[in-house]
Amino acid sequence: MKNDHPRSDDLRYRKLDTIDGKCGSLLAVTSILLVFISMPPIFDAARAAHALAFKLVFVALLSSCLLALFVLYFKEEASDRFVEMRKYALNIAVCLTAACCVVVALFVAARL
Repeated sequence: MKNDHPRSDDLRYRKLDTIDGKCGSLLAVTSILLVFISMPPIFDAARAAHALAFKLVFVALLSSCLLALFVLYFKEEASDRFVEMRKYALNIAVCLTAACCVVVALFVAARL
């Protein structure tokens, strides 16, 4: 029984490392998307035509960044519950960013 404990901790820490890596990549993608929609040609056209949708996309991207930072910031003993909580937070951030990518692509396609 004593030999199982370090092995399960190693597995949890590997999962946490994987989550951290994915979260860092997601944070980079989300930041690039925020910069892209803040560019004057996109910002002016999208804000004028779709003000509420644009605000929602902006807030969703910022929320995704906050979730990603939450996942990266909190470190504690690697319990199964903690690993699962971080995994769910990452998945929510991925979903928010993916939805925003689709909306931004629609904004851009409507303006081309």
